[in-house]
Amino acid sequence: MDKKKDKREVVAVKIFYLLLISYIVLFISKSSGYSEYHAHKQVELNEATMKKLEDDVKKGKDVTLTDYIKERDIKYNNKASDIGYSMSKEIGYIISNGLDSTMSFLGELFNG
Repeated sequence: MDKKKDKREVVAVKIFYLLLISYIVLFISKSSGYSEYHAHKQVELNEATMKKLEDDVKKGKDVTLTDYIKERDIKYNNKASDIGYSMSKEIGYIISNGLDSTMSFLGELFNG
């Protein structure tokens, strides 16, 4: 009976660590501005494309906008990102409520 309990505790601890690490990775990527960096990179590409278009117009080349505008309709919403987002949201909620209740308990204990 103790071995089953020990196995469940080990599995629960591993799952907790996995969820904690996932939360930390998602939080750091959001905080570090990973998506903002890629958006900035895309703006730089657009500016370079605009300069190329302007240069071609100055040279008198026959230009069409479809040669310079590349439509990209990439959707980043998928099951993995949705699950990761909801998991990190729940973990954040649990951690913040746990810290709040722990701090209020300690405040009541010491003020008491």
